[in-house]
Amino acid sequence: MSIAQQLFVVFFAIFWGTSSNAWPRWKPFHWPLSLRYGNVRRRIAVSMLFLNVYPIIYFAAVLAILNGTDTNSSAWAFSTWIREVIRGVVPAFAIFGLYRIWLGVIEFRAGWFYLTAELLPDSLVGIEPTSEALHIDRRWWWGNVLFGVLYLAGSFLTALLVGSA
Repeated sequence: MSIAQQLFVVFFAIFWGTSSNAWPRWKPFHWPLSLRYGNVRRRIAVSMLFLNVYPIIYFAAVLAILNGTDTNSSAWAFSTWIREVIRGVVPAFAIFGLYRIWLGVIEFRAGWFYLTAELLPDSLVGIEPTSEALHIDRRWWWGNVLFGVLYLAGSFLTALLVGSA
C-alpha cells in the first residue's frame, strides 16, 4: 500500500467512527422494531445505503485511485510528504458528507422514518425516538444534502486531482 492509501485507511476509519457516534440518538438500525413498523424498515433501508453500502463503495474506489509506486519515503522532499498527506487524509472526510446526505433525506420526509409523539405506542416511549424528540425540521434538509454533496465531491476530487508520488 502507498503512503496515501495507508493514511486514507486510518483516517477513514477514524472519521467513520467519529460520525457513527452521532447515530445512537437517531437509531438508524433499530432492527428489533423493523419486524413490526414500516417507518423503521424504511429508516434501516436508507441507513444501510448511506451509512454502510455507499461508504464501502467509496472506500474501495478511493483506495484504488490512491495507488502509488514510490514507497521509498526516505527520499521524499517535504512537498511530497504534504501532497501524500493531502491525498490520504482529505478523501476520508467524505464519510461526513454521506452522513449529512442521510440526515437530509431523513429531514425531508421525517414522517416516513419516525412516528410523531402522538402516534407512538406507549410501549415504545423511551425506546423509539420521535420526530419531535429529534427536533427534525424539514426546512434544513436541503442544507444537509448540499453540504453532504460538497463534502463528498471535494473529498473525491482531491483523490482524483492531487498528483501521485
